[in-house]
Amino acid sequence: MESISKLKLDEDKLREIVENAFGKGITLLASRENGEGWFNALYALSLSDGREVFLKAAPPAGVSCLRYEKNIIRTETAVLKIFQEHEEIPSPRVLYNDESRRIIESDYFIMEKLPGSTLTALRDSLDDRTRYRLDRKKGRIS
Repeated sequence: MESISKLKLDEDKLREIVENAFGKGITLLASRENGEGWFNALYALSLSDGREVFLKAAPPAGVSCLRYEKNIIRTETAVLKIFQEHEEIPSPRVLYNDESRRIIESDYFIMEKLPGSTLTALRDSLDDRTRYRLDRKKGRIS
């Protein structure tokens, strides 16, 4: 999904982020912008140590957004850290978080990539009863 709120990052900037997060011993092998989502930029990264991770970056400075969307990436990392305390909630671990805005103009974090597909990607292929059951289960978790 194209959106003015999605920060565009080139390979050089992604390499710099990876080095900042993991040190010079781990390098970026490949990257791909993930088109899902409406607001934050999401990049799938392959690292030299074999890990597959996601980089999520907040919108560029100056992009107009709703009040609840301001600093939403900080809220997301806080929620993911709370989820990590509850094994019954499947969620990725936050591997690195940067709110300094030294490398890019936005807050960003790197999280592990879990196997599987997102509900958003699968939703249209599901029947109404299955969607309803999944939505109820999500509601009970949150």
